[in-house]
Amino acid sequence: MNKSFQLSTIEKIAHELVQKFQYNTIRFDGQLGAGKTTLIKAVCQQLGVKSIVNSPTFSIINCYDHPKGSIYHMDFYRIKHPQEALDLGIVELVENAFLNFIEWGDVIDSILTQKNNHHYQIEYINCNTRRIKQLK
Repeated sequence: MNKSFQLSTIEKIAHELVQKFQYNTIRFDGQLGAGKTTLIKAVCQQLGVKSIVNSPTFSIINCYDHPKGSIYHMDFYRIKHPQEALDLGIVELVENAFLNFIEWGDVIDSILTQKNNHHYQIEYINCNTRRIKQLK
């Protein structure tokens, strides 16, 4: 996937992403304000998540209920070393959750390289337009 989209059509992109999920870990990277959390909210809505989906920048990990299991939404913006993520139980979460959404995953590259995952880059084009590119 490599396409531009309008924020007004983010539900369509979310639907396309859900159809492509083969692994339980999906990583979203992009600059601050690119729309990572907004896209994760739309994906969770497509999946039927009823709870409020918001940024875990300060909590680091949010958990949402789904009939198939827990969905973890992780934001590693404030994590500076992979050991911090290991101390939070990242390996167990990734292995046991229905789905994991990860923002700012660079710091845990050494952990994720051992796991099958999807990796997307979101780019801010302008206030209404974004580009999503699949990296892995």
